[in-house]
Amino acid sequence: MKNKKGELTLLLASLLWGTCFVFQKISMDFIGPFTLGAFRFLLGGMALVPVMIIFGIKEKKSLGNLKGMGNLENLENLENLENLENLENLENLENLENLENLENQEELEELEELEELEELEELKKIDNLENQVYTQNIAITEKFKDIQLYIGGVLCGTALFAAASFQQIGLQYTTAGKAGFITSLEIVLVAAIFIFVSKKVQINVLIGVALAVIGMYLLCMVEGFCLEKGDAYELMGVVFWAMQVLVIDRYSKKVDVIKLSFVQFMTTGILSCVFMYAFENPQWSQIMSCVVPILYTAIIEVAVAYTLQIVGQRYTQPDIASVILSLESVFAVISGVLILGEIITFREFLGCVLMLVAIIVTQLPKRDIGIKVK
Repeated sequence: MKNKKGELTLLLASLLWGTCFVFQKISMDFIGPFTLGAFRFLLGGMALVPVMIIFGIKEKKSLGNLKGMGNLENLENLENLENLENLENLENLENLENLENLENQEELEELEELEELEELEELKKIDNLENQVYTQNIAITEKFKDIQLYIGGVLCGTALFAAASFQQIGLQYTTAGKAGFITSLEIVLVAAIFIFVSKKVQINVLIGVALAVIGMYLLCMVEGFCLEKGDAYELMGVVFWAMQVLVIDRYSKKVDVIKLSFVQFMTTGILSCVFMYAFENPQWSQIMSCVVPILYTAIIEVAVAYTLQIVGQRYTQPDIASVILSLESVFAVISGVLILGEIITFREFLGCVLMLVAIIVTQLPKRDIGIKVK
């Protein structure tokens, strides 16, 4: 069930990315790739701040409820102990009344009181030790998670910065179709790395990857294929797109996904700012001219879609995730038809069909056709 939840989340992310491609192209007429990256990722990161605050308040309330429950349990335990002590005292008194020797009665009471005091002191010591160990474990765990959060976020953000920058630079020298096809080759690279690392290959996933590549070729490569300057940038971006998918797969299961997204976006935004001031000369008039594409890509593409990617990959293995995310190009074609009034050809339609078949093939039962790599 969790796998299906993750795959549907990734499908939604690819749908949102597909609608954003049009706005990315529009923004390139006004500002440079690093300027776009700086604004959309920093704004996208800021958009997650209210979400983190809301979730933080909910977590505090949950902890408060747990503490309250703990206090009630302690009160109930104390009341039960008092009742038990009262019952024991009554029983002891009845037994002592039957004793003929009052001196023995006093001695027995003193002995029992001493034993009870010693037991209570031992219980308090044990309870204090348990609380100290629990507190230390919580502190160590939180510190470990924080370290993993920042390491994972910075690694994801660096890979995302490189991938997005190479893609945007490449778009200045090549067609959108070729850029989309070359970027989709990340599914092959991710699958190859996953097989190498896990020492396991699933035939249905390999067939799905092959069908997806063919579908992407039919969908994007309508003018033939020859490598040019822009294609080299796109190929370099493919390596970093694959790295980003694999890093997310590693860290999304260890830390809070919203905070991981925030650290990722801020890292990408800061790096984009550095390169923006180093290589570009943005003007406020140019920025204001494409404020709508910037805001749309910041909220929809960055804050929502990239966060959905992290959430979805938490429950999906990376090779299948990359195939699902490659549907971005299919949704880009559909959004072009609906928003810009573009006409889809039979070749492009066939490419879309093969992409959808690829997704279905990856969902076939894995145990029936899985094999091991020795």
